[in-house]
Amino acid sequence: VVCLACFPGLSTSFRAPDPSLQRWFPLSLVGAFNVGDLCGKALPASVRLFDSKQLPLCVTVHMGFVIAFILLLQPWATPPAYVPLALVFALGLSTGYVGCMALVLAADKA
Repeated sequence: VVCLACFPGLSTSFRAPDPSLQRWFPLSLVGAFNVGDLCGKALPASVRLFDSKQLPLCVTVHMGFVIAFILLLQPWATPPAYVPLALVFALGLSTGYVGCMALVLAADKA
């Protein structure tokens, strides 16, 4: 639910600070999310950062992305272009990792 709220929902509202980047900025955001998601889904094969008891906490912390996206979309916030890109990449990375770890941990319990 967090991922669907932030990407593509809120992330499509980000505007590039430089008008010359405006045409490529949405495409860059999609690319950043997809690369982060791919890396996040590949990580559980080698790195396990939490177990099934910590999974609900990780999902709760993951909801912080909604707050971060809303804060960056405020009219007074004018972040440089790399901030939304890094935030969308981190969203993809954590979404891929948490989602994949949930499946891995469920298989371990079965």
